[in-house]
Amino acid sequence: MGVTTRTDADRFFEDTGFFGCAIYDYAFTNLGILGIQCYAGITRHAKSATWMAGGVLVSFMAAAVQVNGVALHDHFNHNDLDHVIQMGGMHLFYRGALPLKDR
Repeated sequence: MGVTTRTDADRFFEDTGFFGCAIYDYAFTNLGILGIQCYAGITRHAKSATWMAGGVLVSFMAAAVQVNGVALHDHFNHNDLDHVIQMGGMHLFYRGALPLKDR
């Protein structure tokens, strides 16, 4: 069994509720991206829309893992799993950005 230690940063986020503010900011930003990409996909048939929307959805899935504290192992906790899932989301954002062109 591993020993779990809390860092000063953990205590700060828990005591101040700052992490909740970061999640709200993250959620509103991703919802904005999702809205813009849905609009671009419907009106312009943008190739990026599906990839970007997928990136947003995977990012929300990663946030849900983080908030709910889902852990696979003592040495692979919710933060680790969140970042691994987020890598998939970043790949989808990257694929969505590939077809974008400057005007």
